[in-house]
Amino acid sequence: MKQISGILLLLFTLSSCIQFEQVRFLGISNVSNVRKDGKAIDLDLDLRVNNPNTYNIKVKPSQLDVYLNDSRLGIIHLNERVKLKKKAENVYTAKLTVELDGFNVLALAKSALTGKVELNFKGKIKAGNGLITKSFDINEKKALDLDVIKNLTKILDF
Repeated sequence: MKQISGILLLLFTLSSCIQFEQVRFLGISNVSNVRKDGKAIDLDLDLRVNNPNTYNIKVKPSQLDVYLNDSRLGIIHLNERVKLKKKAENVYTAKLTVELDGFNVLALAKSALTGKVELNFKGKIKAGNGLITKSFDINEKKALDLDVIKNLTKILDF
């Protein structure tokens, strides 16, 4: 019993010493393998990410709510774990499923005409470094320009 208590104390001490720096999402470099089935879309996104930490980070399968100009579009699921290499800026392929429950092409067109299209991602992402896993609150807004919207509608075949 003393060994277990000692191991738990050691893990607690080490986990409090680990400094976490914010991982930075730098953009999307490619979209591939797009498959549409009703209101679900499977796709692979190549994401450019910078992990400034001194340890690898494993992003666990998670899900986020997605909004277009504060109107709910649906849910994005990260289907497989993604390992972010330490002290590196790399491109990682994320296998995603998007479940559209409120997508409206007219709302997208209206937003494009006003010149303001903003995607908002909300939820929790689970990530860890092997021993320690933590949930991180996500509330990211990204403005989209007209070219991205055109490409998006082309990819989704709308």
